[in-house]
Amino acid sequence: MGVMDFLARTFGDGRKVALVRELVKKRIAGNALVEFQYGPPEKIDQMSDIEVLGWAEGTIVTIVESYYALKTQGLSDSEIFRRIEAFRSSDGSPIGPYKPELLSYIKYRLFLEYDHHDVYLFYVDIPGCIREAQALYCA
Repeated sequence: MGVMDFLARTFGDGRKVALVRELVKKRIAGNALVEFQYGPPEKIDQMSDIEVLGWAEGTIVTIVESYYALKTQGLSDSEIFRRIEAFRSSDGSPIGPYKPELLSYIKYRLFLEYDHHDVYLFYVDIPGCIREAQALYCA
């Protein structure tokens, strides 16, 4: 995969990053403690696309995107999560303990990829983010 292919897959037509921006702003605006930590929701509009995709909401949307792209190829959930894990795992470690379903896998990845002591992760609406991403990728 060349650089242009990677960039096209990562940013697509802009809908992915726009969705992540909205999800992050929703989390910040919905809680004074989170807004105090990260600043006003409008600050997200000033961030680069790469910065925005680095938020937990970006991880969720990316996993949902990958899940449905692989699902259209007729793969089983177990195989889908094995492939996503092989791509996301930086150390090549075996797949961890989670049920082979989307919500459980996303919770597992968030625990691995983000500081699980970060109280602000508790404010991420994981099911809501999944629903919003499904609306984008299953339409």
